[in-house]
Amino acid sequence: MGGSFREAHTLAHRHQPGHLYLRTIAPRRRLAIGSLLDHWARYHPDKTAVLCGGERISFARHQQRVRTCAAALHTMGLQRGDAVAVFMGNRIELLELYRACALLGLVMVPVSPLLQAPGVAMVLD
Repeated sequence: MGGSFREAHTLAHRHQPGHLYLRTIAPRRRLAIGSLLDHWARYHPDKTAVLCGGERISFARHQQRVRTCAAALHTMGLQRGDAVAVFMGNRIELLELYRACALLGLVMVPVSPLLQAPGVAMVLD
């Protein structure tokens, strides 16, 4: 059966505008999260990595955007183990930030934009 069914399922199952979809197929060998994107960008650069609304991003482009984000986080002085609070809805940039944090060993703390001020304060404490 291979990965084609899972791939098609991930990209097509219940596709709705405003939802974020990404490929979930793993290579045959174990890779760290940071290396997984490198693997797919190297071997399948033109395949769709992320689908959000009508926007499709290839693995090569996604990798480039993740690395750009990681470089920006690094220049901010963030170091392995630091926490990064993110106040953002489901969008491509959220996934890129998550993967950039994984590359640098940062801990991403997603904060739902639906939370009221007391809930945000509790998460950030």
